[in-house]
Amino acid sequence: MRKHIKAIRKLLSCLMAACFTVMLFGGKSFAKPSGETPLPSPYDWLKGEVKFYVRDDNTKFALGTARTKTAVTRIRVKLEVHYTRGGAYLWSEESGWISQSRAAAAEVDTYNVPNAQNNNLRDGFIGTSLTAYSTADAIITNAYAVYTSTTG
Repeated sequence: MRKHIKAIRKLLSCLMAACFTVMLFGGKSFAKPSGETPLPSPYDWLKGEVKFYVRDDNTKFALGTARTKTAVTRIRVKLEVHYTRGGAYLWSEESGWISQSRAAAAEVDTYNVPNAQNNNLRDGFIGTSLTAYSTADAIITNAYAVYTSTTG
């Protein structure tokens, strides 16, 4: 029970941080797998996207990407995966800040992660619903963010 409470608190704190960042930096929040926010000229836009894929060996992985039209001062993507049922945290990755770039990506692979909802088997999470949350960040002079999520 305490694990669930900790997981819910962590999720809520992440969501509150995301809302605060949106209010503070003027980003947009999306409850869908892709989104876009405008950037000042000549950069045009910041696009964020998150998707689930299944490899040939029947393991799921989530991929989060951040892209801009023109290279920005710094860009990154953060990706976090949770069980859809119960919301428990599974894994997270981030690209780290990349200077003078148009793109960043991060991947969460389930290949060697035990599935707590299936007797801790390393089953690739094929029969388990997961939710991925992604944050695409760009810094020019100000900070911009796009928040996306998907279930797979």
